[in-house]
Amino acid sequence: MSFFKKETKNCIVKTDADLNKFIAAIVNRTVSFFEEEVQIKVINANYKFHEENYIDLKRLTSIISVNDYLKMTVAFNYDASLLHEIFIRYTKNIILKEGETQFYIEEVAKDLINNIIGNVLSRFGQPGVVFEISTPIIVKGEKYVANFKYIKLYTTKIKTELGEMSIFCILPGTLFLNQVCGIKGACTDEKP
Repeated sequence: MSFFKKETKNCIVKTDADLNKFIAAIVNRTVSFFEEEVQIKVINANYKFHEENYIDLKRLTSIISVNDYLKMTVAFNYDASLLHEIFIRYTKNIILKEGETQFYIEEVAKDLINNIIGNVLSRFGQPGVVFEISTPIIVKGEKYVANFKYIKLYTTKIKTELGEMSIFCILPGTLFLNQVCGIKGACTDEKP
C-alpha cells in the first residue's frame, strides 16, 4: 500500500526512496549523538525498510509527530539501561533534587527525539514549506501493539555497548497514536 501522492507540496517524503533516506538520516544523527555527545559506542544499526505489522515497546518510548500530509510519527524506544546511562551522561553537570530522577529521564528522552528529528527535518526542508512537529510525548510501560491494518511501519534497531534502542517510523501516525495512547494512563503530555 502506498501513502505517497504525486505532486504533493506539503510533505517531507514523496516516495519510498525519500522515506528510506529520511529514516537513514534519523539513524545516522542518533548514532552521531551516541558517539559524539554522550560517548556511547554503537555496535551496529539494523535497518528494516520493509513494512512490519507490530511494535514491541519496552519500558519507555518517546514519540513525536510531524504534521505534513502523511501525519508521520517517529518513536524512540529504549532499553532501560541505555536510557539511564544517556540520562547520567546528558545531565552530568546538573544538580538534581532527590526524587526528580524519573522526571528528568523522561525529559532527556523527549529532548533527544526533539533534537534529532528537528535536526533531520532541517536537512529535508523545502523552500516555502514549513512543517510543524508536535511536543514529544512519553509512553510508559511495556506494550505489544499489533495488527496495523492501515499503518505502514518501518523499524531500525541500534545496538550499543549499553543496550538497544529501536526507532519506529509510522505512517500515518495518527492511527498509531490513537491505538497506543488510547490505553488509559499510557501517555504523558496529552497533546501529540
